[in-house]
Amino acid sequence: MLRKKSFFLLLSLFLILYLTLTTFEYFKIKSKNFKIVKHEKPLITSCKNRLIRNNTRALVTQVHDDKNYAFGAIKLIQSAVKYSTYKFDKIILEMIEKPIEKDLKIMLIESGWAICEMNRIPPRDEAGTFPRFRDTFSRLLLWNMTEYEQIIFMDTDVLVVGNIDYLMSLSTQMKEKNAKFAATRDISAGVVYETFNAGVHVLLPDKNMYDKLLFQKDDPNFYFKTTMADQGFLNEALKKDWFDFGFIYNANLAYYTQKRDYWDKNSKNIRVIHYTMEKPWACTDSYKEPCDIWRSF
Repeated sequence: MLRKKSFFLLLSLFLILYLTLTTFEYFKIKSKNFKIVKHEKPLITSCKNRLIRNNTRALVTQVHDDKNYAFGAIKLIQSAVKYSTYKFDKIILEMIEKPIEKDLKIMLIESGWAICEMNRIPPRDEAGTFPRFRDTFSRLLLWNMTEYEQIIFMDTDVLVVGNIDYLMSLSTQMKEKNAKFAATRDISAGVVYETFNAGVHVLLPDKNMYDKLLFQKDDPNFYFKTTMADQGFLNEALKKDWFDFGFIYNANLAYYTQKRDYWDKNSKNIRVIHYTMEKPWACTDSYKEPCDIWRSF
């Protein structure tokens, strides 16, 4: 009886071993006829953290520790998503040297932003740059984000109030015009200048342009208005390489008081309001109407 049990036990073990080996050989042969294809999304190599590109276009802004600007970034992303039919990545530049407060960062991520950690790009003349603009050269990093076809930058004191699909699809027109940068003309003291305001702009990433801009920024022989940081610099560096996408996509609040007739004439077509003169979270009665739009969003 014991011998019979031993025999059947050995037979069972043999069958299990045989089936295991034949199954392994079968799949080994079959696997030769198949190739494993990996569909990995590219990493944004300019970011120090692991950040994945999900779309071919991105909306980017920059946030510091001021909670008002963080709240502004939340309204910005909500309004941009509402008024565009395109899919796009939403990225906040965070300087490693000046990290965003933890609670604010959680709030921003929950609203839909992804955080790109980066090393600060300093101005050429730190002391000669307006204090509130001293970190804005870090935005030059956008030129190096070549994983994207185009990037739209908007300040956190911006609110989208109408369809911005034109901006989201601007890369085609920019290529036709042989321009890598698009913005709209700036205004100061009631005068509309030939220079642009960089609070809202579209660019086509280009590594060669990125390297060139970094070199020019620190070249003492390259003149630009250092007080205005990256905006003054880009206006010199891109003097012949940008085109105007129009007032309605960067309705500078200066028009509201300095050229009121022009503002009123175009108010129904405005797509993006830029709160330059007074921040929407600290408005006075002088800008009550446009600030009420921000507060009610």
